[in-house]
Amino acid sequence: MSLTPEQAAVRTAFLTSPKPKAVLVEHNGAQLEVRQPTLGVRNEIHRQARVEVDADEDEKPKKKKGKVNLQFDLGRMQIAAVVACTFFPGTDSKVFNDLDLPALEGALAGGGIDKLVTASMEMLNVKQEMIEKNSAATPS
Repeated sequence: MSLTPEQAAVRTAFLTSPKPKAVLVEHNGAQLEVRQPTLGVRNEIHRQARVEVDADEDEKPKKKKGKVNLQFDLGRMQIAAVVACTFFPGTDSKVFNDLDLPALEGALAGGGIDKLVTASMEMLNVKQEMIEKNSAATPS
């Protein structure tokens, strides 16, 4: 591909990754770092948030795959975001991994886990108001 210098500069500006945004989250004296994911990591988080459910006549599926409905699970997205975006401060070592999913799912709402959820979702460009609005509209 032959580009003019101006085109190359514009292309480089968009393809060069800056240092990811990060925020420190503190709970009970412990600090963790929540970082902005890459687009690939964000896509994986979204993939993990899709769940298969039995097709019911009353349900309006977002997507169909054969006879199975795929629906978006906000809780799974939140937990996947915490696992993917939480690091020990100043390192590339993740705090959680997939083996921690049951423990994270069983954690009490509020406190430290919710601080990590809020920070992780903001790093995905999902604002807390959107989460609350969509959660309120979703029947349980």
